[in-house]
Amino acid sequence: MRHTIRPIIRYTIRRIHAERSYPTKSHLTRSSEDLNYDLLHACRTGNIYTAEAIIHTKKCTNYNVFDNQLKTSLWWTCHNNMTTTASALLHNSQVDRGATDIYNNTPLMLACNNRMFHISDTLLNDYTPQTNTCNIHEINVDNYSALSIACKQHMPHTAVRIADLAANPQNAAIVGSAAIGGVFRGQPGAIAFYYACYNRYEYAANIIAQHLDYNHIPKIHDIVNTLQVHDHAHGPLVWACKANMPEVARIILDKSPFVDAQDKIYAKKYILTQPQNTQYNYVLAQIE
Repeated sequence: MRHTIRPIIRYTIRRIHAERSYPTKSHLTRSSEDLNYDLLHACRTGNIYTAEAIIHTKKCTNYNVFDNQLKTSLWWTCHNNMTTTASALLHNSQVDRGATDIYNNTPLMLACNNRMFHISDTLLNDYTPQTNTCNIHEINVDNYSALSIACKQHMPHTAVRIADLAANPQNAAIVGSAAIGGVFRGQPGAIAFYYACYNRYEYAANIIAQHLDYNHIPKIHDIVNTLQVHDHAHGPLVWACKANMPEVARIILDKSPFVDAQDKIYAKKYILTQPQNTQYNYVLAQIE
């Protein structure tokens, strides 16, 4: 045991020494432009001590410099789960909360992916539709939105907040209905709704169900590789019934112009395996 622990202790001491080897006094002598990139480098490498020391000098003139993949300091703090550093950056109004990398990943997406509750809340608190500050409507190259990531990563409170903001008609009037609907349409909407049902987040599933584009929602077998799950449920109605969400199932039946026969069979199967619930009477009457 001693032979295993000693190298770990030595490595830890060296790592701490390396972090603190960036002399604090040099922050006062380096140019503001150099500090901008020093901060980016510290955040990219996960060097919390150096990053926060640079932030506290208040000498940076541009917190939004980026690397060759358009990743900013805030982006990297969220990617590296550097909660205190991200929080320190967010105290500055100049920091771009919605900066995207070349794959369209935003700090909010990364904060949700790492379950950084405080940071995701702060980003959403700063959201205004006029500036679209934290870019809640962005869809990345894997067809995930911050909403679908929050549903997947067991953040129901965050998912509900994002869904509420995305569905708000006042926001739609300012940002544009096409951008607002993006998180609910097609594959991003299907993924968000699937995970809301899979994790039994009924309030989030209810909001999403009201805004899904039922004319263009893909079947589960079309997105199974993205979700990395194996499920015989083919559509939103089945997911809602399997999660025992009769109110959500009712919304789907009211809004969906067509539910195929296979989905009705599976939906009925899942309803009949649940404890008797009169709320399913409407659903059963519609799918008989």
